[in-house]
Amino acid sequence: MPAGFAAPGVLFAGNSSAPDRAFYRRVFNKLPRDQYTRYVEVGVGSFAAALVAANAGIPPPSMETSDVTLYTGIVGTYVSGGDLAGLGMTLDGEPVEIPDAPPHEQAAHLLYVHWLARMQAKPEGDYWTNLVTDMVEREAEYKARLAGSLKQIGDRLPGVKFTPKCMWDHIAEAEDDPHALIIAAPPTYKAGFEKFFVTGGRIEWAEPKYSVFDPDVDMQRLADHMRDKPALLMFLQEERSGIAAHETPVFAHPLGDVARAFVISNRPEEIFKLTGGPKVALGMSRSTGPTSLPIIPRTTRSPTGPAWRSSRPRARRWTTTATSGRGAWTPATGRAHT
Repeated sequence: MPAGFAAPGVLFAGNSSAPDRAFYRRVFNKLPRDQYTRYVEVGVGSFAAALVAANAGIPPPSMETSDVTLYTGIVGTYVSGGDLAGLGMTLDGEPVEIPDAPPHEQAAHLLYVHWLARMQAKPEGDYWTNLVTDMVEREAEYKARLAGSLKQIGDRLPGVKFTPKCMWDHIAEAEDDPHALIIAAPPTYKAGFEKFFVTGGRIEWAEPKYSVFDPDVDMQRLADHMRDKPALLMFLQEERSGIAAHETPVFAHPLGDVARAFVISNRPEEIFKLTGGPKVALGMSRSTGPTSLPIIPRTTRSPTGPAWRSSRPRARRWTTTATSGRGAWTPATGRAHT
């Protein structure tokens, strides 16, 4: 994929970080299988946490997942063996034709159409124009990589269930079940996913009714609502204030200099029995102090004229030679080594 252009794999990155998934894995590995027989994940996104659960031994047929975005609707419908035509996806008012192909390639086609419409809805500018041009000219390659990622997810989650559904409705269906583990990773920003997937109204589908999640109030609402429920809850909270939605978060790690990520549970003591107590993942150590370097780079007068030239080395970029396909570091002139 050309430098600076979107790689299809970014769609499957998930909205949980590596420390969050590592903590989930620790819990899933110790979770009593005879006690918790029902895995429920709301706002499942790219199925990142579900894949962690499957790797830890939680059987995919015991998993119920849901979300309200078309992106996850496509991924989830494919992974669960559902009917992609039932999504009712249209582009500019016309039904999106589903190709006569294997299911993972059909889902890749729908993802590509959705993704391209999103990129075409971006503000005018060289970056977005070039990205759209690249997607159109190399449509087959984009679809092939999307299909490959989808196939990998489907192969690892055989039997998983998916339904387009509001998270609050799905939680209500499972909250009174003492055998249910509920996982959630709600949006960090109000209408964050709606803004991320905007197509300017060109794409429509059989979208379920749902409430837009407002993290300023709904993180606390979720923690309070589930506090005394029989189901076991774990959800991810990213918070700039540093104040967790529960007085006893089970896991935390920094996000930059001010924000924090917490994993919240309605029964922290039960989680602590599995993990050995509350856990914290430390970020990279930072230190500040005076530098011996000048604030403004030193300059020298060019021997060929009055222009000033910085003594700092020129930036270098990674390029690929057209003949060999091998990369080489070259000055930032755009000329590749040959």
